[in-house]
Amino acid sequence: MITGWIVALVMVVCARTAWRRFYRFPDRTEHDVVSYLMLIDLGELSDLVDTLMEERLRYELPPREFRQAQLKRLRLLQEYTRWMRRNADILQEWGEYGFHRRLHAAEDGIRSGSLQLIEASRHFRHGARAIQLRLHILFIRMNLFPSRPVPLLAPARHIDETFDLLFAYQSLRIAAEYLSRAYGEDCYENLAQVL
Repeated sequence: MITGWIVALVMVVCARTAWRRFYRFPDRTEHDVVSYLMLIDLGELSDLVDTLMEERLRYELPPREFRQAQLKRLRLLQEYTRWMRRNADILQEWGEYGFHRRLHAAEDGIRSGSLQLIEASRHFRHGARAIQLRLHILFIRMNLFPSRPVPLLAPARHIDETFDLLFAYQSLRIAAEYLSRAYGEDCYENLAQVL
């Protein structure tokens, strides 16, 4: 039975890897970034994971209404995390393209900026994947065990002391802005409107 689970897991990982390779955007230039990015409302996102906001909702709402509000907030946080991971994928493809094009060229800021963006994207994607898993587990628990206390979303933004969802996304944004400046002021202005 355990062998079957391991084989199934390996097959899922292989299928996901093949799917990603098939749908990759192999030569994403600076012109192919802005129109593909999702606009993230950081104010609303920070409200979703704000401890004081959750405590205020818990205090002001009856338990049943608080549960319903938390379910809605949990779904919205799941969507935001998915959108941010998508943005990280797009930015990583852009960084990889810029890095490989400038691999043997003189340093002009694009190669180092691309490398920083790749590292920030990978860090964010791996951490966001763990947070998505945690959010799915919270969602399942809330639906299957309605008598259990309603969980707070604020602790879900941290994996450990090395990853915070909002700070990691901010680092990703800064790396993208740094790279866009290396491409020129027009690229920076276009990207700044979306990020």
